Amino acid sequence: MNPLEMSKWLLPGLLAGLGGCGLIVELASERNLWQKNSRDFYEEAKRRVPPLGGIPLLILLIVIMFWARTFYMLPAILIGLVGTVDDFMKLGIKGINRPLKAREKIVLQLLIGVLGAYLWGRTSSIWEIGWVVIVFMAVVNATNMTDGIDSLLAMTSIVSVLFSMLLLPAYGAVFFMLVGFLIGFLWFNAHPADIFMGDTGAFTIGGILATIFLRSRQELYLLLIGIVFVVETLSVIIQVTYFRKTGKRVFLMSPLHHHFQKLGWSEPQIVFRFTFFQTLGGMTATVIAYVLAR
Repeated sequence: MNPLEMSKWLLPGLLAGLGGCGLIVELASERNLWQKNSRDFYEEAKRRVPPLGGIPLLILLIVIMFWARTFYMLPAILIGLVGTVDDFMKLGIKGINRPLKAREKIVLQLLIGVLGAYLWGRTSSIWEIGWVVIVFMAVVNATNMTDGIDSLLAMTSIVSVLFSMLLLPAYGAVFFMLVGFLIGFLWFNAHPADIFMGDTGAFTIGGILATIFLRSRQELYLLLIGIVFVVETLSVIIQVTYFRKTGKRVFLMSPLHHHFQKLGWSEPQIVFRFTFFQTLGGMTATVIAYVLAR
C-alpha cells in the first residue's frame, strides 16, 4: 500500500478526534465528569477539564486491530485500557476518587510488556525480553509525563508520528490514523483546553509508538524522534533522585514543562519551543537513518 492509499486513514482518525472528543466535552459538562481529588494539576482551574480525550483513539485502535487483524497492536490497546481505568477512578464515580497506585500501574505495564515481547518475536533471551519490557514501560510513561499542559503531548506526538512515517513507512496506515486523531483532538485541546488526553490517550500514544518500533527492532530511534519525551522523563528522574539525596531541587518543578511555567513562559510558548526541539530530534533521526541505509 503506497502512502496515498494509506492517507485515507486520516479521515477516520480526524472524525474520531472531532466527533468523539466533542461528544465527551458535552457529556462531561452535563454530568460533571472531571477529576474530583487529584494533585496532578499545576493550575487549579484545570481540575474541571475532563481527562477522557484518549477514549475515541482507543476505540478506533480496537476497531482497526480487529478489522485489519493487526493483533500485534494488542499491548498498545491493553495499556490504553489501563489508562482508562485510571482516568475513570479519578472521576469520583461510585465514591472512587483516586487514581491507580504507582505499583499497580508498574505491575500491569510489566505484564503487558512481557506479552508484547512474545507478540513481537523478541524472545531470543531473558535479556531481550527484559529490554523490551523496559523500553515499553519507558515510552508509555514518558508520553504520560509530557501530557501536562494544553496541546503539548498532541503537538509533539504529531511531529514524532510524521517522522516515524519516514522511518517505518510500512506502518503508515496506523500513523495516518493517529495524526488525523491528534489534529481533531487539538480543536478541543488548544489553550485554554476543553479536554485533556488523560492516561488513556497518553498511554495509547506511547503504546502505539513502542509497539511499532519494538516490533521493527528500531527502538533506538525513539530517543531522537521522541527527544522531548526523553527529556521530560529525565527531568523527573533527576529531580526525584537529587531531592532524595540532598533535600534540594534541580528544577523549580518537574516535569520540565512546569519548570518553564515557573520561569514565566506561557503555555503556547512552551508548546511551540518543545515542538521545535522535537522536530530537530526527528530530523536528526531521519538523517541518521538515511546515512545508515546508504
